[in-house]
Amino acid sequence: MKSILGALHGRAARVALGGVGLLVPSLIGAVASGALTAPTSSAQAACSASYSVASQWSGGFNWVVTVTAGPVDITGWTVTWSYANGQTVSYPYNAVVTQSGAGVSATNESYNGSLAAGASTQFGGGGTWSGTNSIPTLSCTSTGSSPTTTTVGTTTIGSTTTTTVGPTTTTGPGSTTTTGAGATGPLTPPTTTFPSGPYTGNATYFSSVGSPYGGCGLPGANIDTQNYLALNVQNTPGNYSTDLSRPIPAADESEIGMFDNGQNCDRWVHVSIGNYCTGTNDGAPNEPFCRDGSWVADQYNGASLDFVVADSCQDGNAWCRDDPYHVDLHQSSLTQFMMTDGQLSSGLPDKWNNRQVSWSFEPAPNYSGDINIGFLQGAGPYWTAIAVSHLQNGIHGVDYLSNGTWTAASMDADMGDDYVILPTTPGGTSYDIRVYDANNQLINGGRNYLFSFPSSCGTQCSAAYTPVTYTTTTTAPSTTTTTAPSTTTTTAPSTTTTTALNGATCSASYTVTDQWSGGFIGNVTVTAGPAAISSWKVTWSFSADQSVTNVWDANLSQSGSSVTATNTGYNGSLTAGTSTQWGFEGSGSGAGSVPVLSCT
Repeated sequence: MKSILGALHGRAARVALGGVGLLVPSLIGAVASGALTAPTSSAQAACSASYSVASQWSGGFNWVVTVTAGPVDITGWTVTWSYANGQTVSYPYNAVVTQSGAGVSATNESYNGSLAAGASTQFGGGGTWSGTNSIPTLSCTSTGSSPTTTTVGTTTIGSTTTTTVGPTTTTGPGSTTTTGAGATGPLTPPTTTFPSGPYTGNATYFSSVGSPYGGCGLPGANIDTQNYLALNVQNTPGNYSTDLSRPIPAADESEIGMFDNGQNCDRWVHVSIGNYCTGTNDGAPNEPFCRDGSWVADQYNGASLDFVVADSCQDGNAWCRDDPYHVDLHQSSLTQFMMTDGQLSSGLPDKWNNRQVSWSFEPAPNYSGDINIGFLQGAGPYWTAIAVSHLQNGIHGVDYLSNGTWTAASMDADMGDDYVILPTTPGGTSYDIRVYDANNQLINGGRNYLFSFPSSCGTQCSAAYTPVTYTTTTTAPSTTTTTAPSTTTTTAPSTTTTTALNGATCSASYTVTDQWSGGFIGNVTVTAGPAAISSWKVTWSFSADQSVTNVWDANLSQSGSSVTATNTGYNGSLTAGTSTQWGFEGSGSGAGSVPVLSCT
């Protein structure tokens, strides 16, 4: 029995969540370029605001507002406008936005209200429209100077106007944010975390992800393997008619399904075949699974296969609502299971009937290489959306470097592979990102990925996915990205592990992962002993003139040659035998010898 998933996997409604989404489907066509400019109320106007439709499609659009200070500094701003055609806004970023009827009001966040004379910042969001999407007239009022206003509207789709963009930090429900020099940990940690498993549930199948994207934000052709699956968006037993808004808000956190608002995208899953139903197992609402029959074992029990999470299921049937551990498998994978006798499961599709499976999250098997990065359809100067995939252990976040500050990227709706970023300099085409895995750890020791907007896109990408190449550096998270000079490479010293005495509760190891003339990168792994711990402290003394200049994932102090590091709020609790890592950038005449560490 096939699941009823055809129109819902990768469907446009996956993009226009609750009527609004940030993913840009095929553009309908460019809106005529032009500007509607109202007279400035004073030659000393305190601020001005311009409105642009960055991209537009049937029923939805993305908008961007640029706020610019006048000839004097300002300490805050408010922008207001009224829509003339029933448009609504959603998913705002970089501003506190409210809408009442046609009226919209946006005020600055704490980090982008202060603007020097002539400087600019941007905010924006998604929206819905029907029939006509006319450009509103904006009013900008500032604090910290004379409250005069100016109004500007811009009708250009994909405008290339260069502005000075301030830090962009978007936090989800219940998340915390840290920006600036030495930012540590995921800047937007997930609100829900699911154990690795194992889980047991019903397994359905579907023909393919939709077009242009599956639920995780990748086209089918760009998924790591055609052995992919979907997880349930919501966990609402008995409720088959209510589709929760996506991403599911904190108020409905108890109803978040295993898809976890996209946080389980690109994770690998090991699936083992379980029992077969001899009765009716059609996922009908308010009906039991395998009614008028029983679950029985057969020759396919124990057959197994590895899958990657690439899609989501929000259908109004019992599988996607009543069974929290239901998985929906790509149909072509049913013949690829390895049976216990070493043969492929060629006859499994004929003995399916949505049988039970057991599954667990796992690191990517036989992983090699590095991540893939591609620009999404509609990506351009004002809405730069990328997909990050081919990860060893999923993806929980992306930071981007802009204006010398590391900032958390906003996920594109709940498509967990997709994030919206800014260039390293305002109006530029160069990007620098770092990526967090499902354990909320920076991948590859905090590796930076540097790439450029693809020239093949022109001013806006029209293909669903445009891959790009990149270069990498491994640097500490600081206000600027520092690349080690390439003229001299020194092999890092080996790791030394020292355990604290007298009933040690933890151990720590120290490795120099990179070094150059005048600097080096150090990495420390803290491992809990035979009992769980709630905090840790690592100390050592340098043997030469080394000093720590930046640190991530720890609180560190140095007095002379003595260094003391303690856990942050998110990595102090470790179960028995588990580890966490943190690192730092150091300076001095060299990395010196590996110090002896003490962990308490």
